Amino acid sequence: MAQPQLVTFAGGDAGRWATTSMTVLRGDALPLVAAVSVHDRGEVVAASSWVLRGVTSNERCVERGERELLVASQAGLDRP
Repeated sequence: MAQPQLVTFAGGDAGRWATTSMTVLRGDALPLVAAVSVHDRGEVVAASSWVLRGVTSNERCVERGERELLVASQAGLDRP
């Protein structure tokens, strides 16, 4: 089983993913940004309006067959 990996999402003027909309589900809204970049291993991100840090799932709640189906169909974080 893979160990959880640190991931950072940074909102700003540039990034691989263009922002098309932002919706508040709970709490205060994040500042509107033009794009979101993704950084592995919790890298420090400069010149961002906001930064969200987290970890990938540790997969403890799935059985082997379920995990194989998820891995086969899941795209990586660095997709366009």
